[in-house]
Amino acid sequence: MATDFLEGLGKTIIKTADKVSKKTDDFLEVQKLKNKIYENHKATEKLYMEIGRQVYEQFKDGQNEEFLELCNEIHEKDNELIDLKKQLKTRKEEA
Repeated sequence: MATDFLEGLGKTIIKTADKVSKKTDDFLEVQKLKNKIYENHKATEKLYMEIGRQVYEQFKDGQNEEFLELCNEIHEKDNELIDLKKQLKTRKEEA
């Protein structure tokens, strides 16, 4: 009888530890995605600043050039951000 109790207790402890481990893994995965979203946002902001600086410099010098490369980079970052937000939503729903 005592053996059954200890065996049951052991199984309960293992199940609980597994659940805690999974929750921890889920939490860490969500945090990683949030960090990537933040990094993406900061990179996009830097690109916006660079566009602004270049536009001002060209305005000041009387030039008018296209900023296709920087705009394409921003577009890529926006697409990455959409994907990361979808991943985050999926992870939160799974947790």
